[in-house]
Order: sequence, then structure tokens, then C-alpha cells
Amino acid sequence: MAGCHQNSASQSKEHQSSVVSAVQYGSEGINKMDIYKPSPDSNNGKLILYVHGGGWYTGSKTEAAHWAKELQGLGHSAVCLDYALANKSPDNCYPRKLMDIEKAIAFMKWNEKSGWIQKRIPHNS
Repeated sequence: MAGCHQNSASQSKEHQSSVVSAVQYGSEGINKMDIYKPSPDSNNGKLILYVHGGGWYTGSKTEAAHWAKELQGLGHSAVCLDYALANKSPDNCYPRKLMDIEKAIAFMKWNEKSGWIQKRIPHNS
């Protein structure tokens, strides 16, 4: 069909960016994160952890997707995570949520050094 094919030069940055969903960062089933990687020409961006709001009782990583995409569009990698919510179990009280966030930070640091995040999230060409 004429006019339906776009070459990579005419694709928007949104089409060149990547998302990997539900990456396990800890041993608990809830310990999952979504990783938003910007387009390949964004070499100097930061790796930013976005912790959703909800007073430790409500919310999910998907609610932060809009902000992650904004950061991604600015050339940064963004990570949104799910953590143990206090209303799901008595075992999820303080300091459980902080421990989940610490696990996510450790996972990000290890994978940033190993290059896994860059290898795991290929860019469309």
C-alpha cells in the first residue's frame, strides 16, 4: 500500500523508545518493575526510579506510566515498580515497603553496571 511504509528516520522518538514490563526485581511475586528506555540517540540520560503514590496502601506501577513516558521523552530511562501494599497483608507493614524499594535500587545498580538493562531492552531500528 502506498504511503503506509515509514522509514526509521521518519519515526518519532516514541516509536524508537522501548518498554519492558513486569521485570522481577525481588523474590516476592509483587516485586515487579516496568523499565522505560529512551530512544538510542539519548545517550546522556539518567536512570530514574519512580515510586508511585498511594500512602503505601493503594496504587500500582501502571499508574506511573504517564510520568515514566514523560521522562523517557526527555531522554531518561525510567523504572516504575510495584511494592507490597500495607492493606494486602499484616506482613506488609513498615519497613516492608522500604525493603522492596531497596531491593529495586540494588537491582537497578547491579543491572546498570552489568549492562543488562541496555541488552535486555533492544531499540527498534
